[in-house]
Amino acid sequence: MVKFYQHTFDYDHPFPLVTLAFWLRYPNPFAAHVLASDVIDRYVDPDTGVLHTTRLILKRGNVPKWARTFMSNNEAYILEQSRVDPRDRTMVCTSKNISHKRVMVIEETQTFTPIDEDEVKSSGIVPAAVTADQRRFAARFGRSASSAALAATVHSADKLPVLADSLGTGRTRVKLEVRFVSNLGWGLTSRIESFCHNRFADSSKRSRLGMAHVLEKLQEKRTKLLAITRPYAQPELAS
Repeated sequence: MVKFYQHTFDYDHPFPLVTLAFWLRYPNPFAAHVLASDVIDRYVDPDTGVLHTTRLILKRGNVPKWARTFMSNNEAYILEQSRVDPRDRTMVCTSKNISHKRVMVIEETQTFTPIDEDEVKSSGIVPAAVTADQRRFAARFGRSASSAALAATVHSADKLPVLADSLGTGRTRVKLEVRFVSNLGWGLTSRIESFCHNRFADSSKRSRLGMAHVLEKLQEKRTKLLAITRPYAQPELAS
C-alpha cells in the first residue's frame, strides 16, 4: 500500500528570496545529515526561459534495528531536479532516492509560488557582476528569473547591494507532496512505508527550520545593505 504525505507552509519572505534560500540551504545547523550537495547539470531552455537544475545530494540517516538485516548502509544518494519558470512565477522541485530503491522509494515534490502576485512583477533591476547571458535572461524575464543565478554571488559583498534592493516584498507558499513506495515484500512493506511516513513529518519540520535559518541570514545581510546603500540613493532635499 502506497502512503502519502502533504503539507503547505507559508514563508513571510518574497518569492525571489525564498528560492534563493533554497539554493543556499546546505549547509545549515538543522541539516547535519546532509553530507554533500553537487550541481551536476544546469541550463536555461532557450524557448521557454525555464531554468532547469539537477543536483546530487548525499544524506546519512539512522536505520532502525529491525531493518539492519537488509539495509546495512545508512547513506543514500538523492537526485533532485528543479525548474524555475519566470513566466508563471513558480519553482517546482522533485527529488527521489536512487539508493536502496528496493527497500523504499521516496518521491518528493515541492512547489513554490508567490502569494502576492505584485511582489514578483518585473522591476527592471539586473544584479551586478553576473554574466552577460544572465543579464539578458534577467532583462527578458524579470527579477524572479534570476534567483537561482544569484545564489552563486550572494556571499560576495560587492555584489549584494543591488541584490538586496531587488528582491521585493511579499510572502511565498510552499506545497509539499510526498509518496512512499516499498517493494521489499516479506511482510515488511507496510511497516517500512509507515516508518518512513512517520519520520518524514519530523524531517519536514527540520527542513523548514533550516530554510528559516538561511532566510534569516539572508534577510540580515539584506537589511544591513539597504541601511547602508539607500541613504546615498535618495536625492538631497533642498535646504
